[in-house]
Amino acid sequence: MYRYFPMKTSILNRWFETAMTPLIDASSLIATSSASRDERLREWVDLQLDFLDVDHNHAMITATREADDMSDEVRARIAERHRDLYTTLHLIVATRDIDTPEIEGTTHVRVLLIAGLLRGVGEFQEQGVAPAIVRREVSARPR
Repeated sequence: MYRYFPMKTSILNRWFETAMTPLIDASSLIATSSASRDERLREWVDLQLDFLDVDHNHAMITATREADDMSDEVRARIAERHRDLYTTLHLIVATRDIDTPEIEGTTHVRVLLIAGLLRGVGEFQEQGVAPAIVRREVSARPR
């Protein structure tokens, strides 16, 4: 394997790219669909939860997070792909078509909060909480 990948992080980088490209593509389709904002947000979150429910995706995320010998170039690429993913979320949660600093700031905070929620889902799964329980709680509406 090391004939094709000189370092462990090269394998992680390829694995990450292979997993993220279809996720970003599907997220983009949801973000640009004609569905209502609420429907697109629900579909987008469900897609991310589905992604996290797949064992090999969860393993890839864990391995990438724990890699301590990752080059700055690979880290930059991973960050770039996350920005690509969050751009699709930005398209959904943007409040208005008006581009003012206040509106943009609100949208950015919403994106970060949702992204943080999804990172928390991964941490719960690492602690052994069943994905079905996490999904039920994330999807629950306030009473």
